[in-house]
Amino acid sequence: MLCLYTVCVSCSVLSWYPVSCRVLSWYPVSCRVLSWYPVSCRVLSWYPESCRVLSWYPVSCRVLSWYPVSCRVLSWYPVSCRVLSWYPVSCRWSVPMMMSITHRVTGVGLSGGISAFALLALVLPGNYPYYLDLIHSLSIGPALLGLAKLGIAFPVSYHTLNGIRHLFWDSGKGFTIPEVYRSGYVVIALSILTSIAAVAYM
Repeated sequence: MLCLYTVCVSCSVLSWYPVSCRVLSWYPVSCRVLSWYPVSCRVLSWYPESCRVLSWYPVSCRVLSWYPVSCRVLSWYPVSCRVLSWYPVSCRWSVPMMMSITHRVTGVGLSGGISAFALLALVLPGNYPYYLDLIHSLSIGPALLGLAKLGIAFPVSYHTLNGIRHLFWDSGKGFTIPEVYRSGYVVIALSILTSIAAVAYM
């Protein structure tokens, strides 16, 4: 089937210099770009397999889709995350990917936990020392209590330190692959150390 477009769609193709990505439905190219979540440059058609992405020279149309991007196609570096069909993409797990997901999970967990704590403080009878004495009266073992404290301290420490790492990225620094991995390992190590120190102090 042919793909008819009434407007010109353009996107950013990263191939060491910016070029315009022309969407042509009549030219045979083996790579189809289908997005599972919103991006600013969508290839839309009435039939999923009728749209192909053609650039100025043959590319393998490998797409990085860790986060919403404006249709970035990397033709100069082999990428294991290829969008080829409707099916879920098979990606290799890496430290940056894991830390990006964990940063969002800890952010949602912390915001939800703080909101729930504030709501319970408003609606429950009694004050904070009362509930603290109630927890101590349960005779919870020191190991279990330490794990509970660590479960609270680690998300706070990790999300804070990784947020500082993101601030450095916002300034345009630390984007090379070795720097991304190095800063990730530093954040993980510091998060563990500060969490253990916080549990020992409490």
